[in-house]
Amino acid sequence: MLIKEKSWIKHLRFFFFFFFSLSYFQKKKLNFENKNKIIKEIEEAQKEVDETKKKFDEIDQVLKDDLDRFDYTFKQDFQDSMKSYVQNMVQSQNEISQWWDSYIKDTESGKNNNI
Repeated sequence: MLIKEKSWIKHLRFFFFFFFSLSYFQKKKLNFENKNKIIKEIEEAQKEVDETKKKFDEIDQVLKDDLDRFDYTFKQDFQDSMKSYVQNMVQSQNEISQWWDSYIKDTESGKNNNI
């Protein structure tokens, strides 16, 4: 009877060892599959990050170019408007100067006529 018990215990031990080994290896296999899945997800996420960074860099460059163009055109427009303003002011001052000259001539000639 002692021999039968030992063989029964051996079978039971073998069964538990096999069962736990099988579940352990299945878990390891699942973990390995999960690792592969996670690695693929990380790679996909990295690709998305790279694509997004590339798009961001493109948009950033377009914005920089637009701002540079805006600054240049703004500067040119400002310079043109200031030149126009100064020219108009000079023209106005010349007209005012001519009016004063004609007024002075008229008043001087009027004084001479009255005397």
